[in-house]
Amino acid sequence: MRDSFSQTSHAPRMQRLQSSYVALMKNAQLWNTSLNSAFQVIALNCTQALNVSRASIWFLTDKHELECQVLFDADESKISRGMRLRATDFPSYFDAIEHHRILDANNALTDSRTLEFTEPYLKPLNIHAMLDASFRYEGKTEGVICFEQVGQPRLWSQHECNYAISISDLIAQLRIFYALKDSETRYRLLYEQCGDGVFIIKNHQVIDCNQTALTLFGYCKDRLLGSSLDSLSPAYQPDGQLSKGKAYELGEQALHGHEQSTEWLHKREDGSLFYVSLKLNRLELNEEIHLIATLHNIDSLKIAQEKVLELNSLRQAIFDSARYSIISTDPNGIILTFNKAAENLLGYTANEMIQRKTPQIIHKASEVVERAKELSTMLEREIQPGFEVFVTRCKELQSEDREWTYIHKDGHEIPVLLSVTALRDVDQHITGYLGIAYDITERKNAESALLASQKELEYRASHDSLTGLANRTQLHTDAFLALQEARNNKHLAALMLLDLDRFKEVNDTLGHHTGDLLLKALGEKLSSVLNSQQAILYRLGGDEFAILMPSISHKDQACTVAKMATQCVRQPFIIEGITLELGGSIGIALFPADGDDSHELLRCADVAMYSAKSQSSGVVVYQTYLDAHSPRRLKLMADLSKAIRDNQLSLYYQPRIDIQTQACVGCEALLRWNHPTLGNIPPAEFIPLAEMSDIIHSLSLWVIETAIQQIKGFAALGINLPIAVNLSARNLIDVSLPSIIQKLLIDHNITAELLEIEITESAFISDPERAETVVGDISQLGIRLAIDDFGTGYSSLSYLKRLPIHTLKVDRSFVADMLSNEQDAAIVRSTIGLAHSFGLNVVAEGVEDQATLYQLSLNNCNQAQGFSICKPLPVKQFIAWLGQHSTRDYSLCYEI
Repeated sequence: MRDSFSQTSHAPRMQRLQSSYVALMKNAQLWNTSLNSAFQVIALNCTQALNVSRASIWFLTDKHELECQVLFDADESKISRGMRLRATDFPSYFDAIEHHRILDANNALTDSRTLEFTEPYLKPLNIHAMLDASFRYEGKTEGVICFEQVGQPRLWSQHECNYAISISDLIAQLRIFYALKDSETRYRLLYEQCGDGVFIIKNHQVIDCNQTALTLFGYCKDRLLGSSLDSLSPAYQPDGQLSKGKAYELGEQALHGHEQSTEWLHKREDGSLFYVSLKLNRLELNEEIHLIATLHNIDSLKIAQEKVLELNSLRQAIFDSARYSIISTDPNGIILTFNKAAENLLGYTANEMIQRKTPQIIHKASEVVERAKELSTMLEREIQPGFEVFVTRCKELQSEDREWTYIHKDGHEIPVLLSVTALRDVDQHITGYLGIAYDITERKNAESALLASQKELEYRASHDSLTGLANRTQLHTDAFLALQEARNNKHLAALMLLDLDRFKEVNDTLGHHTGDLLLKALGEKLSSVLNSQQAILYRLGGDEFAILMPSISHKDQACTVAKMATQCVRQPFIIEGITLELGGSIGIALFPADGDDSHELLRCADVAMYSAKSQSSGVVVYQTYLDAHSPRRLKLMADLSKAIRDNQLSLYYQPRIDIQTQACVGCEALLRWNHPTLGNIPPAEFIPLAEMSDIIHSLSLWVIETAIQQIKGFAALGINLPIAVNLSARNLIDVSLPSIIQKLLIDHNITAELLEIEITESAFISDPERAETVVGDISQLGIRLAIDDFGTGYSSLSYLKRLPIHTLKVDRSFVADMLSNEQDAAIVRSTIGLAHSFGLNVVAEGVEDQATLYQLSLNNCNQAQGFSICKPLPVKQFIAWLGQHSTRDYSLCYEI
């Protein structure tokens, strides 16, 4: 049994209580273990300080019960816990601790506040006096510490009551401290332990530290960074070991995943020494191994409340300064926080939203309804359109990123990327939700502009810019589908070629402007006539038109439509007050008799059209014997194979320059044919003929091998310059082509990076799957691939993503008029932006003047080629040009 207070003088007792409290505050075990261990230390020390038999700490639960966290019985040296007291059983006691900080029952057996404990508790344990102090948070009682005197009543002094209140305050601080440690696991470790000094160490050197570390050592940050643990310490540690060796050993152990914890003696900048509790742990940052060192000052421990204020201040600063909208809610969706960025983004103030609204108010209603339907289908249970829509998935997946539309207070829409995360306590129970939203308005605007340009590109790629009629590319696309349907349904189709008579005279006499107006008027009138006959009109170029009839029952039907077309052409046209008359010749080819694809049908229609023109008969249906009536075409086709064998062909080279540096970075090989009797044959005349037969394969291989030989020839002169060659659509369905190219590279000992292959978008029309396979195999060799004449074929984003393309070449038809035509300028800009978004190099073709080159540089185009730079040259002249170009001064090249 303990002595009563009356047996001890006041002064020594007061001094002992003060010493006990100070010792507890400095006791590191209170702050570095667990809350339960800290309570045990408090109970043990308090029984000694107050000279009582029993000390216990109780928490008030939501069920209006007191639950014992620790009970120390000094007489039996025993610690226990877990007992419960219900408010319904002891209402007077609960009322007393709820409304008063101290309960000093000098005689607990008679005191009205504790009388309810007499039979069940006090008498069995021989307890006669109780001193209880409640601990509180924000004015609300959260528990009580109880001191019990066994054997006789005891008069509690004011000093003892004050001591009990101080201990209860310390318990409240410890609860906050340990609750903080548990709840702050989401924050980076640096902030979690900001009350202690923290070093981030790499290669045994400090690369970062927090403010507490700077204060602890008295250094400025620049002085501390780059230091090592041993350089911030005396030469020897108290155990006699060298600081350098011991620090290295601890660091190595920690790097291998073994936490290191020890006392360490450090030295401040002013030379004073201080002890820390040092912890070293392995830490991975940016996939690199670091150490995190935590230094707890054993000499002066900060109280827990200061830590709470410091961390809350840091958290609030991060929250308020964030650039993204951050909104948190309780589990039911009621908004709890609403940061400055959210206010700026949505136009609401935090006061308007916190505890008043749910996030549903800022969301587009139709999207919420649609998302509810999606989730209901996905989860096979009904999800109502409401707050549940935003959090259903993150309950399982931790977080969900999704694009939504926010509604500003003034009603305008804001596209955002919203990330929603479920907030959980240590037991993984959801305590609320956090939504972080990023305004993607600029990205959406850019996508819309790109889509608009893409649609314009697609239209321009498939339509004639002058007449608005569908062009050759669209003809082949439409014919492919029409012939496929005709083949399946076993009916006929017709393809006609219309060539105008006397149109050249109009151009030569009245000028191209009048000729353009005439073509537009003709296109409108002819389209009107043909549309009524289920026939489609196309402009192929110049004064040449095509007519497709996807389904006919007899060839006479095609002849009738052809005659209607020629009659329409022969009608007078009044252009700018001048009456003009034309004639027309039409050749007709029938499917399936005259060909199985649009290319063959167009060739046959061309033969028939020339026959009609030569006979002045207006309309001719193709017959096989008519091919003999085109002697030049037949001669060219016959002579082309001989030209390949007899070295009548040659390559001209047109340089490609870097627009910013003006350096020559490559060249394009262009095919030329000097016929022994017919002279120079334009590529536009003989290459289409080659594509009609297998000659195209041998012709393309001649070009590739000649280019490879020239690469080797350049190398011998010290010129390391890539050469680009063009491949035909028919080459891309030849699966043996990649292996042939590989053999040529090996035979001539040339690296693949110096050979570039240019292909057109339309090359993928006939057999896209096989073409993609061949292109992929060529790329695997290391050869760089370019899309030539971009904007005149598919103009599709899909193949840009699928194919291994390195370069996009903007077609000359867009580049030529970009300074005078804003639509062309917009297409060039968007094409450059599109290519760069895919990581592609951009080359502008057909650059004819310095002003265009300058504008391309402003648009961030990478490279250019065209007559303004250099026309295609034979190899010797090209080498001479290279020599002159490399020594030219380009400092004034953009002064226009």
